[in-house]
Amino acid sequence: MKTLIYQVERWSISVVLLSLLLTFAHCTSEIKLLKATFESDVIGQLPNKTLPGDPAGDEITYVSGIESQLEVVNGSSNSTKALLYRGSQVTGNPPETNRWLGFKGKSSNFQKPVKYQWVARSNFTVPGASLYIDISGGSSTFARIIIEYDQTQNQNNAIFIKVVKNLATNESQLLGSFGVNEVHTITLSVNLATGKYHISVITPNKTFPTNNEFDLLGNLLPATPRAHISFKYSDYISSYHYPIDGLYIDQQK
Repeated sequence: MKTLIYQVERWSISVVLLSLLLTFAHCTSEIKLLKATFESDVIGQLPNKTLPGDPAGDEITYVSGIESQLEVVNGSSNSTKALLYRGSQVTGNPPETNRWLGFKGKSSNFQKPVKYQWVARSNFTVPGASLYIDISGGSSTFARIIIEYDQTQNQNNAIFIKVVKNLATNESQLLGSFGVNEVHTITLSVNLATGKYHISVITPNKTFPTNNEFDLLGNLLPATPRAHISFKYSDYISSYHYPIDGLYIDQQK
């Protein structure tokens, strides 16, 4: 019976991953700004910062002080790799602004909507820290997502995902929850022309939210805009693991 359950679970994961791969298929109406799948990286090593392959000009950024948090590992299926982002203590006491794990797309003008998307799992099993995920164009933060283990709603093994409404106060709105270590796809579409962004979260069992639209937290761009996704833990708990199976940024043509 255990073997059968295991096979069914493997089949379910494969179906989910296939759906995610189909979601990530870049259509001709989009310009690729960043693609990070870690497939050319070596298991047990740090990720290649230059992100080889198309598109040219995208990169990963991190300082030596957070290298203990990073390791290339096997992904959600045996044929894929992932970047494990741990909640380990940083070394060398770098400034807070340098403690982010960053993904930078090639330069873009942001005149059309930009889509930020990633597949990951949250293996957080105790309270005490939050994972901040910032979305930007290289200057002010457009959106901030918080992922954390539930410690207030009496739910066992629940991961909460929230959107920040005010950066100064960190006031946030709960979007929903999913299981610990459950594969999830998060997609944000940023439109500077309207000052809004849409967000959706897909898990094997549900999709949420469906039509939520939020105001951008900021809209400033540097002289040479580059779409960014950045990750940082609010505190350090070594058992916190966030394996990222794939991360993509695309702009509408």
